[in-house]
Amino acid sequence: MSRYSIYSFKAFIAMPLFLLSLSACSPSQVQTSQATETHRYAQATIKAAAISSDGLLSLIAEPKQICLWNNKSKQQQMPCITGKDAEHIELVGISASQQYFYTSNQMVVRLYQLQANKKMILVNEWYADNNIINDIAISADGDTLLLGYRNGQASIINTKTADKSVFQQHRLDINAVALSADGQLAFTGSSDKTATVWKTGDGEKTAVYQHRTRVNHVDISDDGRLAFAIDSINDRAFWQIGGKNETELSELQTSLKFLEINHSAFSADKRYFLTGSPKQKIMLWRVSDGELVGQWQSAKIGRSSVLQVAFASPNNIAVITSDGNYQVFPLTLLN
Repeated sequence: MSRYSIYSFKAFIAMPLFLLSLSACSPSQVQTSQATETHRYAQATIKAAAISSDGLLSLIAEPKQICLWNNKSKQQQMPCITGKDAEHIELVGISASQQYFYTSNQMVVRLYQLQANKKMILVNEWYADNNIINDIAISADGDTLLLGYRNGQASIINTKTADKSVFQQHRLDINAVALSADGQLAFTGSSDKTATVWKTGDGEKTAVYQHRTRVNHVDISDDGRLAFAIDSINDRAFWQIGGKNETELSELQTSLKFLEINHSAFSADKRYFLTGSPKQKIMLWRVSDGELVGQWQSAKIGRSSVLQVAFASPNNIAVITSDGNYQVFPLTLLN
């Protein structure tokens, strides 16, 4: 490998219990607002959902069907997938091109292509063999799929040729994966307490970030220059990658001892980072210093979590919760 660097995150110091709901920002600096739009796509609790990167489409995996919705018209983009192919779905995603989407029950991943006149075709399906798929990412054009497995391996699938390459990138479970938009860089987080940046072409590791506990969530910017990783308790940092020296940019400035992130998204200019969490929490962070600059509460029907977040436009964010709610909140990006 040409470069292999190991970094240690700064120590996290827990704050008193009465401060757990506060961030380092003062309340006046944290924007919030009520939802301007709420629509419920599912009546049952859902385990998997996805929003297209522009907020136009929502993919909802209900217990017995998978439906793709247009968030503007609130109409289905195609007939829902039903039957065995819709059972036990845990993972779904939409390519940024909006031409492809995937579904997975953690044992098989299926790739579909959207066509004109509300039609779709099944492009291909790939089995995990003796593995369990913990997370999946798709490139912007849909040509590359990244699968993270419970045994520490990762697969890169060329969806055009159907070729699959397998790399042993971690010693223990891969819990989270992310891809650059062009599909050239992968970022994987594992129970072995590392988050690793590597090339999808040959599996070469370019950076390894050491954590103190298992890594539960990772993300990478479209251009592959910024990365984020969070472990189960202590470390939650942004990293500058791809240059001569990978450097830590900032850590999330929060006194929360436990911060769980279900999904995240970088803004187009990479200045902000949007996260969705359990207990209906949506948070907006400034990348340069890790400050919390926005916080919203999604609609609550039961014990719902925010499953997906997206920058729907420069002035709006969109979310989907496990209750099947799609919501839009107004956004003012700060300097």
